[in-house]
Order: sequence, then structure tokens, then C-alpha cells
Amino acid sequence: MYKASLKEWLRVNSNAVALPTLNTVICTMLGSGILQLPYTLKQGGWMAALIIVVVAVMATYTGKALILCLYRTLRSSTSEPLLEETGQETCRLTSYPAIGYEAFGWIGEVVSQAIHKINQMGVSALFLILAAGFMNEVTGRLGARNWTLICGAMAAAPVLAFPVYREMNWLSLLGVSASVAAIVVVIAVGLQQHFAGEVQDAQYDVIKIKTMPLAFSAIVQSFGGHATFPTIEGDMEHKEKFSATIAAALITLTAAYLPVAFVGYFVYGNEVASPILSSLPQRGFLPILTKIWVAFHVLTAYPILMLDVAIGLQEYARLPSKDEDPRAELMGRVALRSVLVAITIAFAFAVPYFGDVMSLVGATCGTATVFLLPCAFNLKLRWGNLPIWEKLWNVLIFSIGFVGGSIGAYQAFVNLIDNVRSGG
Repeated sequence: MYKASLKEWLRVNSNAVALPTLNTVICTMLGSGILQLPYTLKQGGWMAALIIVVVAVMATYTGKALILCLYRTLRSSTSEPLLEETGQETCRLTSYPAIGYEAFGWIGEVVSQAIHKINQMGVSALFLILAAGFMNEVTGRLGARNWTLICGAMAAAPVLAFPVYREMNWLSLLGVSASVAAIVVVIAVGLQQHFAGEVQDAQYDVIKIKTMPLAFSAIVQSFGGHATFPTIEGDMEHKEKFSATIAAALITLTAAYLPVAFVGYFVYGNEVASPILSSLPQRGFLPILTKIWVAFHVLTAYPILMLDVAIGLQEYARLPSKDEDPRAELMGRVALRSVLVAITIAFAFAVPYFGDVMSLVGATCGTATVFLLPCAFNLKLRWGNLPIWEKLWNVLIFSIGFVGGSIGAYQAFVNLIDNVRSGG
């Protein structure tokens, strides 16, 4: 049984904040999910704002627990190929799937990998739905599904053309700037419409129990960066600062999420659209500029996600390398990536419903990545190190994630089917 040393516990729970890592975590997590948050208040009523805070608290804990699970004693570890030595007594697992292998063997590794890859493809499809919807609203031509094909072709080109597509600093800054622009525009334009009397008689609900799981699922997806935490922590110069840094990052995200969720629902009430930018005036300069900005961002982010999936699958498929057979490597790479891209385009084309897809991805992959797997890993690997209250806290988080995610997945799937059948 692994027992973390006091030194390792203090190392992960230092009170200092690493600003570069804080920026990286925020860049990773602050994305298109923010556009769904006002709609989550429509789904759950004003009480869904409290759910945002609760999910942030639970996600902060599971993020810290996940990093503690990375550190093992050399005597207890069964994952030698997946380790980095950190000293004479301890070693560090290299990734999220490596924790899965350490906890539950090859099944844990496969499940972790599968959930992560499916989540990446689901978010990629969401990006196409979002970009296509915005371009259709801005131009008023061609229709959302035709724009899906156009956006898919544009975003797919780098995936097929380049063996590796590294994310650059400007791309992270573009994503954050697009999200910040969306927050500012929603708040500014929304309040301007409200005080100018352009939107009147908005109707609200305090709480809506029936559709709260849908709101919960989308909110979880907005905090869903846990799969990247081991990599982010591994790149830190002062790893002892991770715990305080992740807490500061999620506090910052919550401070960004709550105002846009509150204002969006306050102004438009139960008529609020998903994504929120679709509720703003269709011909206003700022809404149009922000939609184009967000569409450009998600289309440049799409290759990052898809190449992460493709490169991982290429390794599993053991495709020939360039050195072994350049022609076979090229054909195999293009064929595999063409299939992956086609799947995301086909899905976005068939079900162009941003809100329901967001809830479905969050209910299935989001809750598993943020709550279910971290709690399962923590209980399995650190059982002897946890006080009884912390064991119960893990069980509570796991139960909330499982129940909320299961009901949310069912409701989102039913809604998608209904929308496909009705064409709406």
C-alpha cells in the first residue's frame, strides 16, 4: 500500500502560485463552454449558479488528488515503464492513463485513454457546430449544415497535411481573448438591451429539478481540464506550487463564469439561446465581430484536439514510421486521420445542436474525467493515507458525478433524438 511522505504532501500543497502555470490552466479550460452557461440557468433555474460553485469546489479537490496519485514509491509501483524517477524513494507517473494503469491495470489505462480520446473528438465536433452556426448567423446564407461542411474542410486541412501540429502561444492567447471578448460583449450588450427596454418580461425559475442534470453536465464540461493536469504539473519548474495554482485557476474561472451566466439569464430569462451569442442582436457590430472571432478560434483549435487523438491512435495501431517506410506511413496516417475527421464532420452535420451535444459530452466524458476516475484512482492508490472524512468526500463526489452524469446523458441523448426527428 502506498503512503505519501509528508515531504511529498507538502510539495503538492504549497501555498505559492505559479503564474505561468495559472495562465496555462486558464487557457486550457476557458473556452467555448462559457457560451453555454446562461443556458444552464435556463435548464436548472437560478439554483444552477450555485451548481457552478459546487462543481468548481469539487473539481479543485479532484485536480489536487489526481496529482497526488502521480507520486509513488519505487517499491510499491507496478508501472516501471511509465515512471520518472524523482529521488531515491519516490517516482512519478507520466500521465493520466498511467495513473489508470497503476490503479486498475490495463483496463484502467484503456478506459482512461478511451474517455480522453472520445472527449477530444466530441469537443472537436462541438467546435464545428459552433463555428458553422455563427457563420450562418453572420452571413445569413448557405445554412448551418453547409457551413459545417465548409468549416470541417478548413479545419481538417492541417490535420491531414501535417504530421505534428504544435500549439503555439498565440493560439492560446487567441482562445482566451475570444472567451474574454464573449464575456464582455454578452454582459455589455445584454445589459444595454435590458436598460434600453429592448428585452422585457423575461421569465425565470428558481430551480428546475427535472432538467438540472443537463445543466450539471454542461457545467462540468466547462471545468474539464483534468486530463491535461499531469502534463501541466510535469512541466512546472516548482511543482510544489501546483495545488495553490489550480485552486487560483478555478477561482478565476468561476469569477469569469458567474457574471456571464447571471447576466445572460437575467436579461433573456427562459428565452436565452444556446450558445448565448445567438441571443444578441443579429446585426450588431460587436456581436458579429465576436462570433467571427470565436469561430476563427475554434477552427484553429480543432487541429490541436484532433491531432492529439490521431497521434495516440497511430501509436496504438503501430503504423510504420517515416524511417521504416515513408510511403506506408503517409498512406496510413492520411487514411486514419481522414476517418477521424469524417466522423466529427458527420456527427456535427447530423446533430448541429450545440446545447444538447455539450451536455452529452459533459455527462459522459466530462464527469468521468473530472470526478469519477480521479476519485476512483484516489481511493484505490491512497486509501491508507486518507482520513475517513476524505474517503467519504471522495465517495460523495463520485456519487454526484455518477448520478448527475447518468441522468444528464440520458436526457441529452433523448433531446438529440427528438431534435433530429423534428428537424429542430
